[in-house]
Amino acid sequence: MTDRVSATIRIGGAIRSDLIEPLIDAIEGDHGMLDWIGKTVDASDFVDGATLEICAHGLIGGQFDQVEDFCNQHRIPYVRNSDPCVGAFSAQHAVHTGDGAPRYYGTNESERVVMTRAELNELGTIAAANAWFQAAAFSPPAISIIAPTDDPEPWAAHQDHALGDWKYEVSNDDTRLGYLDWVAAREGAEGGDVEAAAIAPVPEATGLYLHLYHGRKDPDEDLEDWGSDGPVIGPLAYVHTTYMCDIKFAAAPDVMDRFFPAVMADWRERGLSNVAGPQCDWRLTIFNDYVEYDGVYYGDWTVFAATSAEVEERFAKAAEAA
Repeated sequence: MTDRVSATIRIGGAIRSDLIEPLIDAIEGDHGMLDWIGKTVDASDFVDGATLEICAHGLIGGQFDQVEDFCNQHRIPYVRNSDPCVGAFSAQHAVHTGDGAPRYYGTNESERVVMTRAELNELGTIAAANAWFQAAAFSPPAISIIAPTDDPEPWAAHQDHALGDWKYEVSNDDTRLGYLDWVAAREGAEGGDVEAAAIAPVPEATGLYLHLYHGRKDPDEDLEDWGSDGPVIGPLAYVHTTYMCDIKFAAAPDVMDRFFPAVMADWRERGLSNVAGPQCDWRLTIFNDYVEYDGVYYGDWTVFAATSAEVEERFAKAAEAA
């Protein structure tokens, strides 16, 4: 059985008003409560000038997976304290200041941050150790609810590149660039062939993919050769493994619909905002060293970066070789 413990998380800082409901969905997804009795969270609990503390029982690895992923993505500060699981992992203190990646610290039974000898040796100086403890002592600022980002009219700064000209070129199939890319192409030409620059193809972006393989229908089956090849899931925004308990990732709604249609159908039926994207957070659970997907247990997986064309070419060659 996956190791589960209780934990608390305190959230603060600037939070856009349009992010409150999705954050509440994430809290509900982690079974978060306002108290240990089970009081649920609603929008009225997000109060200017105060932080919001959430607690939950039975969290895998002691982490609020959905809440932490959401806050990391939207740069919302938090601190989280989780209980230890004897024989599996120690108590942990997580800090996210709103910038960069979260930092993780071991704690004792009093939730005091402790430094190991190895960590002290790696830091090397008392000054560095003091800075380490100071970073661990971060406390989220009080919540400040702000309006959604209100960008100025995007065309206003480009009066030399009329919106009508761009629309005409689009309608005439002279360019397939978005307006801002079209402006950048024209401004970057600097006396060269402006029209050629404006219609130049944009290189395909590289995506992140998760490939499952070495599969079998029965996890107790002893294979004498490589098992079945599995799906190549992606493109993904990120891939993260926690305590070898699960593989967490985020994908656009169309990717989730393709690989996890039942999950998306359930989210839509329940009215969860996660289904709308732009990125949907999800996970595959690791159980007895296997990842289960669509009734098949995979013993190996890899993460790689490639364009969609490279993915198709790579696995077309593999199919031919087989």
